[in-house]
Amino acid sequence: MENPNSISSFASKVIGSLPVFGLVARIFSDEGGVGGDMIDFAEFRRRVGKKCTITDSRAFYEFQDRRGRAGDPLYVLFCCWLAAVGAGLLKSEEIFEGAARLQLSNDIEFEEETFFALMSEAKE
Repeated sequence: MENPNSISSFASKVIGSLPVFGLVARIFSDEGGVGGDMIDFAEFRRRVGKKCTITDSRAFYEFQDRRGRAGDPLYVLFCCWLAAVGAGLLKSEEIFEGAARLQLSNDIEFEEETFFALMSEAKE
């Protein structure tokens, strides 16, 4: 993710706080995260996908071959998203419970909404 103390992070927060400029920046930003917004799972996947090489993709699918459904690249990326975005906001127990629910229900959208709500609540 981005360094919160960098000049670009500060500029992003300033632009994001300006009503018209913030709206335009959010519309034209393909990755989101303008002005300190929390990055959702879809945006995180898009960022990883843009930086992912063929070797990285192959490693994801080899991991899935070894681990089965639990090693699905989407599940792995979901856990990486939780670690990257939820660091300091989520308790380990909440993450483990969510991963267990995800393994049973296979409903990644529900878990994303649940964790997003937990992170928003913890931020306040």
